[in-house]
Amino acid sequence: MRGGAGTLGLVVYLAIGVARAQGPAPNPPTAVARLSDAAEAMEYWDVAAQLDSGHRFFARFLITNEGPGAHTAAAVGHLVLPDGSITPIKYGRAREGWQLSPDRRRLKIASAVLDLSQPLWRVEIDSDTNGFKVLLQLSRAAAPVSTEPLPGAYWVDVVTPTPAHGTVWLRGMAAPLPVEGTVALTHTRMERNEADLVQRRAELFASAGDLGVYLADLTLADGRHRGTLIVCDDTGVRYRSDDLPVIFGEALTAPGDRAYPVPARWQFDTPEVRGAVRLEREWLRWAPLDLVPQPFRFLLSLRAAPQLVWADAGLDLDLGANGAGGAPKVQGGHGVALVALARPAVER
Repeated sequence: MRGGAGTLGLVVYLAIGVARAQGPAPNPPTAVARLSDAAEAMEYWDVAAQLDSGHRFFARFLITNEGPGAHTAAAVGHLVLPDGSITPIKYGRAREGWQLSPDRRRLKIASAVLDLSQPLWRVEIDSDTNGFKVLLQLSRAAAPVSTEPLPGAYWVDVVTPTPAHGTVWLRGMAAPLPVEGTVALTHTRMERNEADLVQRRAELFASAGDLGVYLADLTLADGRHRGTLIVCDDTGVRYRSDDLPVIFGEALTAPGDRAYPVPARWQFDTPEVRGAVRLEREWLRWAPLDLVPQPFRFLLSLRAAPQLVWADAGLDLDLGANGAGGAPKVQGGHGVALVALARPAVER
């Protein structure tokens, strides 16, 4: 699961809480496909699931105009079993080889389906050939929240971890295994090559009790940072900020890769909110261009050589840092961290 690749992403409420929303109101959030015709346009949906059975599941659905043809689509998924072993699937199709519903809410790429029809979204991988079937559906309706975009360049909509249920089946199992847990989703879109905009994208999807948490830090191409924190419950947004300073420690995750370093400790501390994230052992590293055929893989790799890294993570969070009574405090929250790096920090 290690190696170089070509762009960061290519593979494939109303506030009711204890702290005020910060920054200007974003555009209305949406996770439906945009199908831009711009030469470098790309959009992708990341699905991250933690299941009470001990399984973890990640899938990325992608539409891109880079590489071989316009509106090429890909889907990649990794199911991590409780014993740590990984079962992957991956599909890539030209525009005529994948399906998009008229309302642009349902993508079907070979045996992979992402259905964003209201009210209960679902993701499904149904492949007898690969011996891999996963069906996950949200247990309640969830509305995406837009982060503050990079002006005219980079948009991210987020669904924080939300209760979900479904089934998991692998070849050799007599029947699908019923599962419950949480599912988080982001929809990212851009008009320019992602590696020209973002050097590193570090994200946390975590849950604790009835709270779903999304934390992100973007290291932009010019070295500036932009941090985002969104905390939701079943009533809506409890807290959000698009101007959160996130500090990363020097210790790295294990087993790690010195060419693509992932910090094991993240923290933030403002007058309104403070928190700490502890990344545990990595369970997957993946090079997105693994899905791209030559010679396109070589051409794209001239611009960047990204990796995506997943690790389990713990979270402590205090929304009462400003002394607000009744503010939620989280200790021992758990989630998944996803870190995307555009290019190696050092040569191998």
